[in-house]
Amino acid sequence: PSLFQALHQLYYDPNIENKNLAQKWLMQAQVSPQAWHFSWLLLHMDKVPEIQYFGASALHIKISRYWNDIPADQYESLKSQLFTHITRFASGSKIVLTRLCVALASLALSMMPEAWPCAVADMVRMFQAEDSNVDGRARCLALLELLTVLPEEFQTSRLPQYRKGQVRSVLAQECGSVFPLLEQLLQQQDSPGFIKQKVLKCFSSWVQLEIPLMDCENLIQAAFTSLQDPELFDTAVEAVVNAISQPDAQRYVNTLLKLIPPVLGLQEQLRQAVQSGDMETSHGICRIAVALGENHSRALLDQVEHWQSFLALVNMIMFCTGIPGHYPVNETTSSLTLTFWYTLQDDILSFEPDKQAVYQQVYRPVYFQLVDVLLHKAQFPSDEEYGFWSWLADHPVMINNVLPLVLQALGNPELSISSVSTLKKICRECKYDLPPYAANIVAVSQVGAGCRWTCGGDLGCALQRGEGLLKASLLLKPAEHCHWNEEALAEVGSLSNPAAEPVQARSSLCWVAEWVGSGDKNFSSCLWQVVGSTQCLSVATVVLVALTSCLLMPIAHAHALFPQSVCAIFEKSVKTLLDDFAPMVPQLCEMLGQMYSTIPQVSAIELTRQLVHIFAHEPAHFPPIKALFLLVTSVTLTLFQQGPRDHPDIVDSFMQLLAQ
Repeated sequence: PSLFQALHQLYYDPNIENKNLAQKWLMQAQVSPQAWHFSWLLLHMDKVPEIQYFGASALHIKISRYWNDIPADQYESLKSQLFTHITRFASGSKIVLTRLCVALASLALSMMPEAWPCAVADMVRMFQAEDSNVDGRARCLALLELLTVLPEEFQTSRLPQYRKGQVRSVLAQECGSVFPLLEQLLQQQDSPGFIKQKVLKCFSSWVQLEIPLMDCENLIQAAFTSLQDPELFDTAVEAVVNAISQPDAQRYVNTLLKLIPPVLGLQEQLRQAVQSGDMETSHGICRIAVALGENHSRALLDQVEHWQSFLALVNMIMFCTGIPGHYPVNETTSSLTLTFWYTLQDDILSFEPDKQAVYQQVYRPVYFQLVDVLLHKAQFPSDEEYGFWSWLADHPVMINNVLPLVLQALGNPELSISSVSTLKKICRECKYDLPPYAANIVAVSQVGAGCRWTCGGDLGCALQRGEGLLKASLLLKPAEHCHWNEEALAEVGSLSNPAAEPVQARSSLCWVAEWVGSGDKNFSSCLWQVVGSTQCLSVATVVLVALTSCLLMPIAHAHALFPQSVCAIFEKSVKTLLDDFAPMVPQLCEMLGQMYSTIPQVSAIELTRQLVHIFAHEPAHFPPIKALFLLVTSVTLTLFQQGPRDHPDIVDSFMQLLAQ
């Protein structure tokens, strides 16, 4: 097929076999020499975002994996073209812009320090230059996106170890070109909230390069100021926690001491949040206090002349431990503090006897108070209070009054978090009474992606009977579930570091596992009742098609957790349904073989082991499982020929499969 025909099949053809063929052909095309040519063609502004995204992804793959194929005399041309396209997409599709930024970041990492010694300074200077064709705010956002993905791309880059050390050192020095810009944008009164949010995310990304804490001091103080802005609160918490939690931070004791007063200054905001039931705010402030105390208790204990300020911090953490309410019903904060108390105790006992005796005299009353707090937290609620928790389940007639208010609140950004949480609880506690409301819940969930990510599993459990089951299957339609959500995919594309992967990317695949693993004994029979009795696909088939479509997206190959999430879903499905899963075995074996051939992972081998254990003894299922086993063996042996020591986890899992 031609390139555009293959892309059309990949994104729009409903036939899975055609999608599979298109995917294989396109993956070969991405690594071919011709990719340098067609990638730029796909980035033309008259193409749809899906096509442009594939072109940007192809560029990133060529730069990151085949750098040695690029002649040195073409470095500058490639750099110039990427700058031009990033500027062009600054006001365009966000997912394409992010992927182009990742490609330029990979280019910079490969060129520095010899071929591009001042890469970061050049990036800042390039985007600060006046360009009449591009809006200044759009240029600012593009620059912030580029600066954010640069450290993240470094964390996952394939640079040799000696080169990684060189590049890390250069990037740490280049923060002098980045941090003044971030400080300026945060301090400007006319900077809009979304710009400041990007600034804080960029700062969070850079501190993971082990930047000296004293160089981050001004931005940390600015982040503390941002905690007063509800729009910036969550991002500011992440920035402060990431900066404080760096292992190297304990070397900068003077800076750590300067951070204690602003942390203590959050106590009034913490008390107000607890009194008003604002769990998000109290949770965030507690994270900051615990990050400072838990990571640096030994360093702060050593500062004897500042013992009172550290004791005040300890008392603040004690307040967080004793937050009123029952965990995790009324509060979700107290558990964050428990590790701190172990750490503080170990650090006190690590001192020499004389010094240890002094600290024990100071902190023994604190630990006596901790015992009282924990005894109180461990108490069961009163019968009256406990009964109130399930009041709605005991009075289902009130659902008709409550549910419309909750569904209406989903459209309000200020209420979206609490309303989604409330809907999740309603679906979990009142699932037997929800079928009459299925149409409204599914309709709202189709529109609100955030609702689908957060409470999809509970919706599935609540709507899994009769007509409700078919309505719930709409939540899993590939066209709806795998649509090009620009915000979510752009965030995934910008976070090359799997450890920082956003919740949406993981949840959009994994909540199905909560559905099939809900423990409902009627789920198996209910699931397969629709097969043969209706003209609709079974929910399991819809799930398989949806997840296969996810795997066929180019973004799935840039983030290893996508196939890992898919395997987690089906492993839980197989364990839950057992023999009732049998009709799906051939399709699952085929999909699993395609996935492992493309992205060899331990999770795929573990799922293969489950299939062999449960279904291989049945004659009807032996052929597809045998074919899958032979394919996994062939791909694994090919991988071992390239060097088994590079894949110890796959070696271990594969040997367990053979032993089985």
